[in-house]
Parts: sequence; C-alpha cells; structure tokens
Amino acid sequence: MVMKRFIVAGTLATISIVAQAQTRPTPPVAAQKPHVVKGPADRNDPYYWLRDDTRKNPEMLAYLNAENAYADALLAPTKSLQEKLYREIVGRIKEDDSSVPVRERGYWYYTRFEKGADYPILARKAGSLTAREQVMLNEPAMAKGHGYFAVSDWVVSQNNRLLAYAEDTVGRRQYTLKFKDLTTGKTLADAVDNVEPDLAWADDNRTVYYIEKDPVTLLSKRVKAHVIGTPSSADTLVYEEKDDSYYLAVGRTSDDKFVCIYEQATVSNEQRCTPAANPGQWTVVAPREREFLYQADHVGGRWIVGTNWNAKNFKLMSVPDAEMATGRQAWRDLVPHDPAVFIENFKPFDRFIAIEERSAGNKRLRILTNDGKSSFVQSDEPAYTMALQDNREAATTKRRGVPSRRGEPEA
Repeated sequence: MVMKRFIVAGTLATISIVAQAQTRPTPPVAAQKPHVVKGPADRNDPYYWLRDDTRKNPEMLAYLNAENAYADALLAPTKSLQEKLYREIVGRIKEDDSSVPVRERGYWYYTRFEKGADYPILARKAGSLTAREQVMLNEPAMAKGHGYFAVSDWVVSQNNRLLAYAEDTVGRRQYTLKFKDLTTGKTLADAVDNVEPDLAWADDNRTVYYIEKDPVTLLSKRVKAHVIGTPSSADTLVYEEKDDSYYLAVGRTSDDKFVCIYEQATVSNEQRCTPAANPGQWTVVAPREREFLYQADHVGGRWIVGTNWNAKNFKLMSVPDAEMATGRQAWRDLVPHDPAVFIENFKPFDRFIAIEERSAGNKRLRILTNDGKSSFVQSDEPAYTMALQDNREAATTKRRGVPSRRGEPEA
C-alpha cells in the first residue's frame, strides 16, 4: 500500500511537471551577428547589433518586445502579489515630500513632489521661505509623452536670471543642455546634445561650460563653452582629455572666483582653473602624477588643498594666491597628516573649514576656524556618522550636514 502511494505521488508530480513545461512560455533567443569591437585588443561581440542609440532598429525593438512579453507571461501568476508589494512600498513613502531648502545669492532653492507624481518640481523663493514660490522646472509636465525622463544637473546664472539644465528623454545618459529665462518663464532655443550632466556658468551670464561625451564610448571627452544665442556648432573647445582612464567634471570654487575643470582617474587626478570673471588661461593646480591625488578649493585669497602627498590618510594644505604658480613647494600644512584620522572631504568657508573625517571609529565633522581652533560637531549617541551636504555660500556662519540619527540635514 505504501509503495502504491509512492507510485501515485510520483505519477502526479510527473504529470504536473509535464503540464508546466507545456504551458511555460518559450524564451526568445537573440541572434548572433559577428562584430569586431576595436580596442587595444580587438574582440568579437556577436550581440553588438542590439545597441541602437536611436531606439529605431525594428529587429532590435522586436527582440526587446519579445523579451518583455516572455517576462510578462512568466510572471503572470505573481501579478496580484506584485500589485500588493507595490501598494505597500508606495504606502510607506511620503508622496508630497520635499528637499531642505538651500540658500544661494538671495534665493532659497528646493525640490518638492506632489501626490501621485513621479517627478519633482524644481522651485525657488526670493529672500524668504515665506515668499511666493517660483517654479523653475515642472518636471511632471515636462515628462509627459516620454517613456523616460530625467533632469540631472541644473545651475542658475550669477545674475539669477537664467537656468541651465541637463535633460535626458532616452535613458542613455546622453543629456541635452537646455536653457530657461526665469524672468519670462520661456525656454530658450539654445540646445546642445550629447553632454554630461555637469555644468558651470561664467560671470558674464552668457557662457556655460559643459562636457561633451564621446558618441561611441560615452566617455566624458571635451570641455566646451556655449554662448547663449549662438548655435552649438560654434561652441568653443576649452579642453580635450586624451587619456580614456580619466573622467571630466566642471564646477566653480566655493567663493565663486574660479571655474575649474577636474580630471579624475583611479590613482591620480588633475585640476585646472580660470577666473570666472575673466575666463582665459586655464592654470593647472598641480600636474597629474601616478599615486598623487588632490582637490583644491579657493576662499579668502588662498587655496585649500586636500591631498595624499606624503599622507596616505590625506591632509589639508594651503597656499596664498601669490604663491600658487610656484608649484607644490609653496604648499604648507594646514591640517597635518594623522595616521589615525582619514580625511574624506572638506569645505572651506570665509570664517572656517568644515572637515569630514573618519576617526575614533566614527565618521564625523570637524570645524577648523581661521584662528586655528578646532572642534567636533557633537552627537547625542556614541556611535554615529556625519557628512557634509549642500553648502553654497562661503560667507555663512553655519554649515549643513547629515547626522545619521535623524537622517535630516542640519543648518
């Protein structure tokens, strides 16, 4: 009798497996087409044909649709569970959340979500948080009609009138640089395709520095300058990176005096800057050198440099403007190297320097005033972590950071 039950159970299991196999959808199989990818060592990629930056290749789209249909059919029995999990996740999210406002040149900037919206509204208020809101970008409205939408970097001109922003409607991280007149609310005709979401204005309120991507590798390759009202074909080449192991970034120093280009590799980097008020010659802070890393910022007539030069845990050094051109021999220790302290980041202000460091088992913030006094931002718990956040005004007497306990920025 026991043997009979085993035989019956085994038969039912076999029937179930066969039935599932018969109803299980067949996965699509991508065709293989020989294609040689050129490089230091050429390689064959039989699936390279699936890449289509235009998203218009009928064969590629048909294959993707087949993959989507297969996934939908395979996961159909879990549809109700998927909906339940989705509702539970959304139910734990504050749908009308907003960022903590940050002040810059008299305006408070922030993003906020409206209930049911997938994208934020970028807005600002002049002078006070009680002032009337000015919507700079209504992303939910901008996203309509697009299968994918993202606004990454955005920067406002020094006169607070023009907004430059990087928009992606494809999902390929090949952004389009666009501009909006904040006084009229109109989007300008200027547009630059295939850029990184990394932008910086010059003081003339007409010139924006951006990074052009390589159309094939998508690496950041060239820094260019676009002048409002001119075609992108007339944009000026400022710098071109020949080494593919380096990535580019652009930005302004904390005191807004300089526009800088940052070239970053794994174990070395380089930085070159030009006066924001009168861009011209780009001066290299220190030439790139293997195993040599540094980050330079400017406030109060001097450069503050965080570096691993003879300091595996990093240290802070300073150099007056007048001596910057003489090279590293003019750099002087500001916060000497400490084998028990790792300096991760720093932010100089007019009256102090905020230092993000790992020490005593915690990641904490240290404040170094211009008269040499040092103190830590206190926590009410023995174990914690702190980090610097968005701090845009060098003249402030407060710093903004994130404590771990509340997870909210402090100002």
